[in-house]
Amino acid sequence: MVKERSVPGEGFEHPSGEYLEIKEIGVKIPIFDLRNLDDHEAIASSIAIGARVAFFGGVWGVFKGVEHTKKEELFFHIIKTGRPKEAKIAMLTQPKVAVDMIDWSKVHPQFRNLQDPQEFDRLWSSHGSFLHIIGPVSPELYDLPGVFITTPEDFKARYPNLEPIKHSTACFVWHDDPYLENVVKRTEELSPKKIHIGVSTLNTHGQEPPYAYEELIGYLSDGRIDPRAIDLVVRDKIYEDYEAFGSHTQIRVPLDSEEPVLKVVRIGSLSPDGFRNSTGYDLEVIPDAKDVRRFPGEDIDNVLFSMHNKIKQSWLQVKKDEV
Repeated sequence: MVKERSVPGEGFEHPSGEYLEIKEIGVKIPIFDLRNLDDHEAIASSIAIGARVAFFGGVWGVFKGVEHTKKEELFFHIIKTGRPKEAKIAMLTQPKVAVDMIDWSKVHPQFRNLQDPQEFDRLWSSHGSFLHIIGPVSPELYDLPGVFITTPEDFKARYPNLEPIKHSTACFVWHDDPYLENVVKRTEELSPKKIHIGVSTLNTHGQEPPYAYEELIGYLSDGRIDPRAIDLVVRDKIYEDYEAFGSHTQIRVPLDSEEPVLKVVRIGSLSPDGFRNSTGYDLEVIPDAKDVRRFPGEDIDNVLFSMHNKIKQSWLQVKKDEV
């Protein structure tokens, strides 16, 4: 059962006054735009208090802040009906933070150079696409909420045909995007407690998620997504205009007992060749890695690169106009 919708905290303002209304059940969901700096305070304050945010990043997903001390977070498994308990959630984490959450002593020696913050950041900044990096969790973070930690037992249950792993891992997702960085930074400042932002696509487990905004409206209207489970919608007018549709690529760093090569766990919007050419790191695609681009096999790397440049130019113009 999904809890009733919460609204952004006291003092909440909706600059544009735009809402997505589901008349059948009397629900109005405020709509914001990541590319509008005037919306950032409301977005950040909402995430900081645990609001459930529909967010576009090539695919419609949901962001939710999870308190660091919270052992169980059932929301992601409730909204994604049928999601197995061993399928854990990615954390939206800036590379400069994520690099210190990985236990580099458990990473293959040939890849420990990635513990250099600048080199680790290049895994994202060199191409500008959303990307998930999976690595072993630092012992200091074993108290992370369980929804973020994949134990060796979880891995075996989820991937019974793959070689088992020896260490617990977590998945860190990021997009080299100054607008997103601004929202995350402000969220951290506003949050009354330490939180981690959980990320997942908005769909029943195993089913296609919504990609276009019109599809999101359809999912909310016909009940495939319970509209009472969403507190606000964050659009991205630049990303949506480029129509670079797809879930995100997932790459796991090799553990100390494995072959020294990055492993593609899931093929998403950024192709393996796009990652290889951008970063200089070779990789291998694991057997049965699913292609989660909207149109599997379609190369949209150049669209992503062009979009990344557009986002950077837009940010520079916004900051110039502020002067």
